[in-house]
Amino acid sequence: MVTDMPGVEDRRSSQDRATQDLMISSPTGEPTREPPAKLCGSLAKLSGKGPLRSFKNRWFVFDPRRCYLYYFKNPNDAQSLGYISIGDASFSYDLEAEEGQFEIHSSGRVSILRASNRQAMAYWLQELQQKRWEYCNSHGTSKRDSINTVAIEVPAGLVAKESI
Repeated sequence: MVTDMPGVEDRRSSQDRATQDLMISSPTGEPTREPPAKLCGSLAKLSGKGPLRSFKNRWFVFDPRRCYLYYFKNPNDAQSLGYISIGDASFSYDLEAEEGQFEIHSSGRVSILRASNRQAMAYWLQELQQKRWEYCNSHGTSKRDSINTVAIEVPAGLVAKESI
């Protein structure tokens, strides 16, 4: 599980970590493949409505097959409380907001999350952007491809200039 933040001296690109399988010897001495490390960890999520909104600690797990960031009450829960779609998401943070706080804009919703500090926030943002990029490239889509062309209508009636 990827819950620690990599040190500066041993930092590899997240693409290398995601695409490189670890070779480990089995008890019989034959090499076996272990899947790449999962992106998961604890973040606080803003929940509730109206004046009762507050940050609640949640356990987040990224699912690369669907490009969803699932969240759970705690790490041992089998049923998620919900998910955030990362495939079409954009990310932002305000320098003047509380330390470690960032937003994920996805599917017409805004999820406000808070990491323990700025370094953890930067790590999550970097990893989620990398996962989004990998997912979009592996599925042959990008945000650019999904933009619909809007037909421009020529005004008719009283406001139209008539051509002769």
